[in-house]
Amino acid sequence: MKPAKITSWLARLALLLVLTTIGLPSAALASSDSAGKAKVAAWQHAFAAGKDAEAVRALTGAAGSGDPRAALDLGIAYDTGHGVGQDSAQALAWFEIAAQLGSADASYWVGAMYEIGRGVAADHSVAAGYYARAAALGNKLAQYRLGLLYKAGDGVPRDQRLASLLLRQAANDGAEPARLDLASKAKPGGASRTVSPAAFVRAQRSLLTRMPGEAAQAAAVFRQAAQAGDPLAAYDLGYCYETGIGLPPDPEAAIRWYGQAARTTKDKRLLGLAAIALAAVARRLGG
Repeated sequence: MKPAKITSWLARLALLLVLTTIGLPSAALASSDSAGKAKVAAWQHAFAAGKDAEAVRALTGAAGSGDPRAALDLGIAYDTGHGVGQDSAQALAWFEIAAQLGSADASYWVGAMYEIGRGVAADHSVAAGYYARAAALGNKLAQYRLGLLYKAGDGVPRDQRLASLLLRQAANDGAEPARLDLASKAKPGGASRTVSPAAFVRAQRSLLTRMPGEAAQAAAVFRQAAQAGDPLAAYDLGYCYETGIGLPPDPEAAIRWYGQAARTTKDKRLLGLAAIALAAVARRLGG
């Protein structure tokens, strides 16, 4: 067996182990009835087998039946172009449907798209509203982003006390950017061994908005943070290598960084996304 084939087989095995242990992110809010479980199983196995188009069809059926996690994952598929053509407007539409169905993660993504103006005109007051809804449901990244908006008075009245409470809650819940933000205040000169929170936020925005002039700088930020052990940065760096955003495309490097993200994260959602990306890149590399 060729090395690339072995890599592909191992990546597939890793993804199947993740599915067995925690399920795809879609499974977390899936319907409890047997038909709903069958639909969840269908797209799980389709993704694991590399049948992205089939997985998207299954997701569409489940989302149409009112499954919030399926609608969320369908939005992610359209946002990233996995299994479908990349379409930010379609992604936003499915995120909004999932948010209406009660998904905290979807409310966060709607807020993020309104904040950066992706698939819709930027509107930070609308973004704050969605972040607030997601934060109330326990989404730690929404708590962090909402805290930054209150800190700057961007789309909401400036409120340093509320901003501090939101940032501390997000950090306590495990949001790495919020932890770094607080660490940078505790240590003069910023948190050691990694990039500043502000630089990481700028890099994230560059990645989300696909700003080519800033892509190389964003990739450099992700590399520095990933080398310091940040799993989210490792995932972002893998994405840069996979897509050629800010770096020359390098599938082997993408596999390496996606793998680091999967090994080091404690966030089940990031683990699931990293495992899917790892398997997809390994399949293409293996031919």
